[in-house]
Amino acid sequence: MAGRKTIGAVVAALAAALLPWQSASADDAPAAAAPPEVLPSLRQWQAGEGEFTLPDRARIVLDGARDSRTAADARRFAGELRGTASVSQGRAAARSGDIVLRQDPSLKGSLGAEGYRLDVGDRVTVTAATSTGVFYGSRTVLQLLNDDGRAARGSATDVPAYRERGVGVCACYINVSIPWFERLMKDMAAQKLNQLWIEVKVKSDTDPASAFWGYYTKPQVRTLVALAKKYHIELVPEINSPGHMDTYLENHPELQLKDRNGVASPPRLDISRPEALTYYTSMVDEALSVWNTRSCGTWAPTST
Repeated sequence: MAGRKTIGAVVAALAAALLPWQSASADDAPAAAAPPEVLPSLRQWQAGEGEFTLPDRARIVLDGARDSRTAADARRFAGELRGTASVSQGRAAARSGDIVLRQDPSLKGSLGAEGYRLDVGDRVTVTAATSTGVFYGSRTVLQLLNDDGRAARGSATDVPAYRERGVGVCACYINVSIPWFERLMKDMAAQKLNQLWIEVKVKSDTDPASAFWGYYTKPQVRTLVALAKKYHIELVPEINSPGHMDTYLENHPELQLKDRNGVASPPRLDISRPEALTYYTSMVDEALSVWNTRSCGTWAPTST
């Protein structure tokens, strides 16, 4: 019995020495401040003390290097904030209650093309290397201030974990409206999704016979391109091939793949025929000229 008491005393002494915080009550420990509830969640947050309150007549101050996209984004951002907000593009000194959007290309090494630093104190400051980083920071600020114009003070460095964060839409059989796509892109931007894979058929001048089912006129496609640029989204347009091509081949039985009995399969392109490949590349080339992949992103023909 005495041995057991000795062992118990030794264990208790070791616990007290190795785990000193356990001697205090859990109720006495300071509670850690919860990070702001935003989507996606901030990758790092250091809480401060108190709150920032957006004034009724807020001021957005553009600071540092900036391009036309940053200025345009700032003007839209002003319209999205509660109350009345103006944009200062001069050298006005930031003051309490301001939202400062700062673009510093020298930070690209640490923040990348889409990351930003957020500081919430007497004023709110978003710092990024690029216009996209500044834009994403403004999306977080909107969420912080959305309910009542108040936000907990603190700081964050938020850099996306993944290069591609996207949504896919197949609109090859039906015409999904342009307003629907704009709502989608706005929601994507709010959640910092940067890539929209989109299967949309362009109304062809090369092959007018393919203008059936769901197609988009060239002006509609250019509108989609402009919307993607507005919301900092990379478009990845697609034409299915060699399967699922019934949206093009319905009126081209001569290009449809035939089985051993000579029965054609309307969705399948017969890639063994040189004229079939010529037809397909002509559709891709025409579509590329409208999508303008320099501003859209990658062209993605498929092998379904």
